[in-house]
Amino acid sequence: MSYILSAVWWSARLAKRGLNKQFADEFKETYHRDPDWYGALAYEAGRALLAAIASSGDAKSDSVRTQLATMKMESILPGGRLLFGPDQQAIYPFVVQQNQPDGSSPVIFPNDVAESPGVPVNPRCH
Repeated sequence: MSYILSAVWWSARLAKRGLNKQFADEFKETYHRDPDWYGALAYEAGRALLAAIASSGDAKSDSVRTQLATMKMESILPGGRLLFGPDQQAIYPFVVQQNQPDGSSPVIFPNDVAESPGVPVNPRCH
């Protein structure tokens, strides 16, 4: 199905530099395969929790929750940063990919990691 858009939480195609590359390289070395989005999100959730526990000073749930609420850390997630909103939901963009006729599905959003501008409509649709 050409030109269909899909949004994912993370993509191994982000792993070209920095924390993403380090995460993907270490994951691949350990598990002998590329990481999927669910492994990346679990890794980042664990990193955030450990950072909040370390910053809390006592590891009590209220202290950790307070640290998470004010946390802003460099991240493997799209956008390169992790922070939490008032409802404690992580705030970061999705990775949007678009299926192409050649079978590829390049990242078209976010703009800072886009591999292609994407095709706004199916060019064969009348």
